[in-house]
Amino acid sequence: MKGSVLLVSGIYPPDTGGPATFTQDFSRWLLQKNLDVSIITYTDESSTTSIVDGVRIFQIHRDKNIVKRYFNFISVLVKNYNSSTKVLAAGAFLEIMTASMIRNIKYMIKIPGDIVWERARNSGITDLDINSFQNSELNSKYKVFRRLFIFSISRAKNVVVPSAFLQSMAVNWVGDSKRIELVYNSIDHSRFSHTESAKRNFDVVTASRLVPWKGVDELIQCCTELNLSLGIAGVGPDEARLKDLALDLGSSVTFLGQIPKSEMPAFYSAGEYFVLNSSYEGLPHALVEAKASGLLCIGRAGTGSEEVVRNLVDGMLVSNEPGNSLKETLERAISDPELVARLRLNAHEDVVDRFSQDINFQKIYDVLIRR
Repeated sequence: MKGSVLLVSGIYPPDTGGPATFTQDFSRWLLQKNLDVSIITYTDESSTTSIVDGVRIFQIHRDKNIVKRYFNFISVLVKNYNSSTKVLAAGAFLEIMTASMIRNIKYMIKIPGDIVWERARNSGITDLDINSFQNSELNSKYKVFRRLFIFSISRAKNVVVPSAFLQSMAVNWVGDSKRIELVYNSIDHSRFSHTESAKRNFDVVTASRLVPWKGVDELIQCCTELNLSLGIAGVGPDEARLKDLALDLGSSVTFLGQIPKSEMPAFYSAGEYFVLNSSYEGLPHALVEAKASGLLCIGRAGTGSEEVVRNLVDGMLVSNEPGNSLKETLERAISDPELVARLRLNAHEDVVDRFSQDINFQKIYDVLIRR
């Protein structure tokens, strides 16, 4: 009898974000190991159960009534669990925590980031960066949310994080370093070509959810001042504001919307430089994919991007140090093509060494099946 794995996530394609990407990719990898794979997730459409490419997918409607939504999700979880099933949650942490108390479900968590901070930022409750937020005084709602998030981590049998940055944060939350293991996010690098493109449509490209901490507004301003064309992949609540900014500045910016995963390799090949100017990242898939595609990659120091890009080894990092602003970093790249060529070559080799999907998915699976 083949083993079974149940993956739990709050988002799943066509939703965008790290947990959605991971859940889909990991499910396909598990299928290759001849495992029975199911996914429970939310959807903006009607609730459905379907089998897609051999994976059973339970999609629960994101009902505006939170109690009803949670009850439906937890009900499906409880009904589709048995003691031999290995459960990995990449999201919906409060749901899996509650279901585990009802059915004594043993589960593993893959932490994508600080979901308490992200929701507080998205709701306009705080404008603090993620580090400052850790020691801030929370209102009663977010105090409860933080305690529940920590409790869901504490109840997990095993915990995996995608970066040392998040590992340190998670240890601070739960006070237990032994159960929190680092496994980098990874990609199938064979999907991304690192050969020279015959034509680059943009000087600079970026891909992210359009939210304030991604720093897309600063990127638009810098590209305008340096007379660089910019292609932006992604959608989000900041989209209208960013379009107005680009229009006011007379920028050469193209908003490409949400690009399907299958078309992302072509998107990367359309750019010369890839910039992720985010003030917070766990460990960004897009930056890894851009490195595999042979672009010069620019990230921001002090975030999970620093674990993807090694400054002046296989990319460049922006910081608050003199001479290292985003504009100055782009200017250096433009003026030193020999440096850029060396960094691009090292970048692809580093992806193969550290961010290989086969290697890192095997590490996650080994943690999942550990007794």
